[in-house]
Amino acid sequence: MTRPISSRASTMPRTKVVVRNLPPDLSEQVFVEAVSSAGFAVGARVGWADYTQGKAKTKLTTPSVAHLNFADEAALFDFSARFGGGVFADQSGREYRATVEYAPYQKVPRGKPRRDRREGTIEKDPEYQVQFVDPSGCDCSARGFAPAANCLELIPACSS
Repeated sequence: MTRPISSRASTMPRTKVVVRNLPPDLSEQVFVEAVSSAGFAVGARVGWADYTQGKAKTKLTTPSVAHLNFADEAALFDFSARFGGGVFADQSGREYRATVEYAPYQKVPRGKPRRDRREGTIEKDPEYQVQFVDPSGCDCSARGFAPAANCLELIPACSS
């Protein structure tokens, strides 16, 4: 049984691409300069970019990969015509033919991460205060974990 395609998914333009098979020693800065010099500056026609540098090993080489999200489909088609099948050379002279394809996941990450509401509130927790900050009394075994300095002081008192 196949699911029907939602109307929202079919009307959203696909603007995110993956550029694969880039040289493993190609740095992000060099790639961004090459893309910017061709007229695809990040912020103007490219809204979001992510670059993962590959690894060059003797047995297995992992190529670099770039993810780009364009402002509109026209910019995507221009980029694909310019860089699709383009040859990039690494420092040793090996040539890598770049491929430009639609990204399988078209969503783009949010701009800034959300702040955790619980961050910085442990000092206000009464259980934390009683068990770890100001443990009073002599009940070492019932308390479980306790600060080492307090347990050392309480050991003679508890043993008697």
